[in-house]
Amino acid sequence: MYNRNNSKSCPHIDVNLFHKNHPTSSFKFPKDGNRSCQFSWFKQFPWLHYDEQSDYVLCYEFIKSQAFRQEFSQNMEKAFLSVGFRKWKNGVQSLKKHEKSDYHQQSVHINVQRAEKPPITTLLSSQIKKDQEEARAALRVIISSLRYLVRTGQATRGHEHDGEQLAKRGHSE
Repeated sequence: MYNRNNSKSCPHIDVNLFHKNHPTSSFKFPKDGNRSCQFSWFKQFPWLHYDEQSDYVLCYEFIKSQAFRQEFSQNMEKAFLSVGFRKWKNGVQSLKKHEKSDYHQQSVHINVQRAEKPPITTLLSSQIKKDQEEARAALRVIISSLRYLVRTGQATRGHEHDGEQLAKRGHSE
């Protein structure tokens, strides 16, 4: 849920970040005078999120993009971004205007980028796994080489020493 409670942010609005709320076609929108939210708007503007308890819509793209960022501009479109939009009279025009706004465009861009990029933990895990596999392969080569050298009685340090030279060396030191 997205909870906006601090002084720089907006009033408390609970929005499930993983699911937009689009009412079913059989849902009866409450009337404000003779006006109400329209089901067709959710097909035309798929970014809408409807709050049934308060009878308002929000820009789901903005809320999702701001989930981990608590900065809000003084000039933002509060109707769609914080307090909820419910001026149904000129609804379509207002929704179109918001859809073209910088806030909406930037929010969509942020959400698309997040969807395209894997989480950093996934990237780090895959890099660690790759490094471990490379280290294991190198270790297997080293162990195989050591086994060969031991089996054939060869030196492991690049010099050949037989027992006699080793004994002379030990006495001279």
